[in-house]
Amino acid sequence: MTKYNRKQYAGTLSVEQVAEGIELCVENASDLLEEATLLYKNGRYARAFSLIVLAEEEMGKIPIIARAIWFKAGDKAERKKFWKRFRSHEEKYSDALGLDFLFLPEKELEDAIKEMKTIPPIANEFKQLGFYVDYVNGHFTIPKALFKKNFIEFMLRIANGRLDVLKKLHSDGRTLRALRKMLKCVKELGLKSPPKTLEDHVQFWIKMHENNNLVS
Repeated sequence: MTKYNRKQYAGTLSVEQVAEGIELCVENASDLLEEATLLYKNGRYARAFSLIVLAEEEMGKIPIIARAIWFKAGDKAERKKFWKRFRSHEEKYSDALGLDFLFLPEKELEDAIKEMKTIPPIANEFKQLGFYVDYVNGHFTIPKALFKKNFIEFMLRIANGRLDVLKKLHSDGRTLRALRKMLKCVKELGLKSPPKTLEDHVQFWIKMHENNNLVS
């Protein structure tokens, strides 16, 4: 096993490091979904669900990691916020769901964002129920009694759809090129700090895709 330094890093990242982190998240999300599929095919639906949520969290890290390009060398407060968000389960799952908004009509976007804000805490809670016996609604529960085949099949389909999009965006060296285009766009728009709210974050990514063709 590779020697592991338990002290959590809280410094800056180069554009090249950001690109590497994004690509590794895509790779690990793919691995997790492959393993979830194996569990699903063998009737282990509870554990499959928990791995799907973990895969979604890995995908949700991608827009979070991309925010590291905003770092200024001496801005410790901004770095602290970044790493806290990077390690938050709810934030990662929220950003994974936000990836879907890139393809929603604008008239549906506001309602979808409002609805999505209630989902991450629930998803993280149910991820734990996929692993552990708990006490819910007046009795003990075991994971295998809580999750059904059709639901896991649906979750796998949604997660794999998101992963397919991310693989197209982050293959063949596209990630680094996209980040450099993003930096150019940030300068052209005169932005001094990253989007603050979820709505601003989604709108920012939509603008990036519309104006800079980040997939190319």
